[in-house]
Amino acid sequence: MQLRASGNLAAAQKVLTLVKRKAKVIPSDVGHWWIEAYSNGREQGFCITGWRSDCATLSLSFSEARSSDSIVVYVGEGFEQGNVPSEDAYQNAKYFGFGEYEKAAAYVVKCMKKGRRA
Repeated sequence: MQLRASGNLAAAQKVLTLVKRKAKVIPSDVGHWWIEAYSNGREQGFCITGWRSDCATLSLSFSEARSSDSIVVYVGEGFEQGNVPSEDAYQNAKYFGFGEYEKAAAYVVKCMKKGRRA
């Protein structure tokens, strides 16, 4: 028997694999990073959250977009339960085309390095 992730989760997994490879050591004012599941309706993916030195959190959720095959990345503070992005993060979402895993991962890592939206 073969088990595989659904299409939208598979896209997020590919981005996460690249982020982990690119982000081995990230100079940043964020002290601790952790990865959790992200789920909001048809968007299924991952959320990377970090504690900044000013005690605020930075969250980056990414998944296949709910209305297309694009990849979406939400970056912001104050995400809700289930790692649902804030309204500000939704309004400033960054979209990448179908299969642009490298570009999405590079954007996530860039935000992690800056400790804020890039």
